[in-house]
Amino acid sequence: MDVIYRVAEKLGKMPVFVKKDIPRLREQPAPVCGFREALHLVETGVVSAQDVDRTLKCGVGFRYPWLGPLETADLGGLEIFHGISQYLFKELSR
Repeated sequence: MDVIYRVAEKLGKMPVFVKKDIPRLREQPAPVCGFREALHLVETGVVSAQDVDRTLKCGVGFRYPWLGPLETADLGGLEIFHGISQYLFKELSR
């Protein structure tokens, strides 16, 4: 791990050490958590799907410069995101 960490640093990356393997870390937790929160905001009537995407594209930087989380899910395939959500949301709620 030390060698890989140093190589990543030399390549200009910002590596991190994951101290414990858990299912949600293997599935990129930040985007999935963002997607889950975006769905919650739309489902509870706080904001429209279009406004969730617009807010993230205009607010949080390079992660969503062209597509918001709901547009990304639509582009990637809603059936795929639904399948992932079925098991992963349970893991994120622990």
